[in-house]
Amino acid sequence: MTHINSADMTSLILSWAAIPSPTGEEQAVLQRVEHDLARIGWSTSRIPVNGDRFDILAGNTSGRLVFTTHLDVVPPHIPPRRDGRVLWGRGVVDAKGAGVALLAAASTLKAEGHAVSLLYVVGEEVDSDGAKAAASSGLRFDYVLNGEPTENVFASYQKGTLRATIRTSGISCHSGYPEHGASAIDRLVDVLADIRRAAWPESKQRGRTTVNIGNIEGGVADNVLAPDATARLMFRTIGPCDDVLGRLEEVVGDRAAVERGKASDPLELYVPPGFPSAPVAFGSDLPYLRTVGIPMMLGPGSILVAHGDGEHVAIEALEEAVRSYTSIGRRILQGDL
Repeated sequence: MTHINSADMTSLILSWAAIPSPTGEEQAVLQRVEHDLARIGWSTSRIPVNGDRFDILAGNTSGRLVFTTHLDVVPPHIPPRRDGRVLWGRGVVDAKGAGVALLAAASTLKAEGHAVSLLYVVGEEVDSDGAKAAASSGLRFDYVLNGEPTENVFASYQKGTLRATIRTSGISCHSGYPEHGASAIDRLVDVLADIRRAAWPESKQRGRTTVNIGNIEGGVADNVLAPDATARLMFRTIGPCDDVLGRLEEVVGDRAAVERGKASDPLELYVPPGFPSAPVAFGSDLPYLRTVGIPMMLGPGSILVAHGDGEHVAIEALEEAVRSYTSIGRRILQGDL
């Protein structure tokens, strides 16, 4: 089993991040990761997802511990670069950096004689279809440690996520005579304004439910009243998604159609005794991996730079993550937890 030092880790992250892998187009990076795992001394197997997409499992299908993270990223591709002790580029923090740090820790543990597994999945940024496929494949472990950017602090709680689509209809006509029609865009704007003003669940312990209007589409031309319009929303919930959906339907009423999308309720996460922790407001694959093992989350870098043009992670944070993964992994595998 090859030991992965800091220089090796940096090289691997830059090489993985150099391969564009937006959700649905992960094949090239999957092949590279398979090659690198084999070179380091891991035997791998594939878990089919859909089409030619698959998850990568290195190690056993059951045991005490599996390390996991995702290989897909959000667009657009930003080529990676190193600037001193900082890595920049799409995926270096979310979550290929964590993926390599997990590999470094797992390789150390395996060299010590521990039976640890690695799971790399696809699809996390859209619908977690890779995590769902992994869970359905029958994997069973005592603990699942997921690498996500938590600034190397264990996540104690993950907000729920609810996607919803709002659709309005109108009557198209010449924009010079608007009294003869009805604009679906005008109707949608009114509905969205009410959604933004509405009160959503909140609590002192878990914070507040937030909503983001992520996409708006509609209309055919600037001189035609729009016959239809659509908005896609993302809620970060502190309670059951069904409650938020019910409140959304109340706010919208009969003015528009409401379509429920991907949803996962908030999730309490396991924090090992003695480690600092904090809640996170972002989603992950863990709601779909609960049947695989007790969920844990820890990783290098900040979520605040993920998905942005300035995505970056410090090498010191990656090295700290390797130490944490190795330490907590050793305790789990020795039966101390």
